[in-house]
Amino acid sequence: MSLTKVGLAYNPTKPMAVALRDRATAWLGERGIAAWSAPAEQTEVLAPNLSGTDAMIVLGGDGTFLRASVSLATH
Repeated sequence: MSLTKVGLAYNPTKPMAVALRDRATAWLGERGIAAWSAPAEQTEVLAPNLSGTDAMIVLGGDGTFLRASVSLATH
């Protein structure tokens, strides 16, 4: 299986997470992989983008992972 679309959920209050999101988006783009991103707590952005997403990457800490999980659990 090859990746065609990757989602990045991140913590917008952590500069390192934002910088890593930018680096990951560029890295994926260089390899022809579509990427989309949204803050981890923005269910209204995360959920509609899940269709066709092959992998989700969460950038932040434990709280960011938990917020992204809660945001996506019902979809």
